[in-house]
Amino acid sequence: MLQAADGQKGWDLCLSARPDLVVSDIMMEGMDGLQLCRKIKKDPRTSSIPVILLSAKAAASQQVEGLKHGANDYMTKPFNFEVLQARIMNLLSQVKQSKKDTPAKIEIQPKNTPIDSQQEQFLQAAKQAVEAAMDDSDFL
Repeated sequence: MLQAADGQKGWDLCLSARPDLVVSDIMMEGMDGLQLCRKIKKDPRTSSIPVILLSAKAAASQQVEGLKHGANDYMTKPFNFEVLQARIMNLLSQVKQSKKDTPAKIEIQPKNTPIDSQQEQFLQAAKQAVEAAMDDSDFL
């Protein structure tokens, strides 16, 4: 288990350690939990990391705000540790199942189809035209 004292350190850990899950308080110095959650969810390197936000802010509107920032769950303080633990286990199970359901990366390789001289000439001309116009932003 990794710990960070504030949101920025938490973000740095997300990038370097790629945790399976983040549990964050909303009230932190510097980058708060909402900002951290939004940053995690918007970055393609970390967007799949589940986030649970913890807060003493218990109003429904505040919970909705946390969920709109991308949090997978929002728990109000004081909370029951067993409930938090169960939610963590459920999210980790969902991530594991999602990874199992995602097909392996498929790579498509072209066939070794022979190219006749006319096709070869066309490909060479197209390649030369593209290379010659690389700096031309109006090239279509």
